[in-house]
Amino acid sequence: MTKRIADEIDAHGVVQVLRRGVKERGQRIQLAFFRPTHGLSPELVENYAKNRLLVYRQLHHSESSPHQSLDLMLAVNGIPVATAELKNPFTGQTVEHAKKQYRDPKQRNPADRIFARRALAHFAVDPDVVFMTTRLNGSKTVFLPFNQGSDGPGRKGGKGNPVNPHGHRTAYLWEQVWARDTWLDLLHRYVQEDVPKQGGRSILFPRYHQWDVVERLTLHAAVHGGGQNYLLQHSAGSGKSNSIAWLAHRLADLHSPATRRGSPPAPGSAPTSWCSTKSS
Repeated sequence: MTKRIADEIDAHGVVQVLRRGVKERGQRIQLAFFRPTHGLSPELVENYAKNRLLVYRQLHHSESSPHQSLDLMLAVNGIPVATAELKNPFTGQTVEHAKKQYRDPKQRNPADRIFARRALAHFAVDPDVVFMTTRLNGSKTVFLPFNQGSDGPGRKGGKGNPVNPHGHRTAYLWEQVWARDTWLDLLHRYVQEDVPKQGGRSILFPRYHQWDVVERLTLHAAVHGGGQNYLLQHSAGSGKSNSIAWLAHRLADLHSPATRRGSPPAPGSAPTSWCSTKSS
């Protein structure tokens, strides 16, 4: 069965397998359960609670260089979905060293299965800033900022992240984005993966400001209902079209607070923790 799942991921991508499951001998095997749009079905809510999200530390991931290991790998029910390299200025390293590590084929070979066919996003992280890419391409790998902005999300400001009086500036990454409910919702509603028959794949993963604005407007609409006017300011090249598409998709099945117990928490609210942590 493991080989069957791996073959389906290679053929159709991680996103489709997580969302639609795998069919084997006439039976549909569901590999992940996503939060229902309302809480009126106890069975759906119960199944959602059974998902197992794991964080693997120092994962030896490479077929080409078995001695190499990733700082973190995130998995949903055993299926890899993201990787991360963590750097600390106290050891003389910053996020730029994490980017360099991902760009070096001797350390992170793009042909290794976890990069070519498994993980959907790769995060370069230090205590101050976060960058993300969906495709490793050696020295040509492009990283996009995954930050809140110097004055916080939704506020005018510059690049980077605001001072966090309770911890690192980048704590929002694991406290919000990687939080159990938010992460599953991202995989369910946001991430898009195209796996053409001729090989290769393209992945669309929201940047922080895109996810934040869609969630803020969705939560406001859920409380105040339709007919509201919203004015959003986006800079050129920031992904306005995708933000609009994600918002339309979210609003299409929005329920009132009385029935939408399955909705994700508001940005900045207390998250649900990951289930467990493993090292490999």
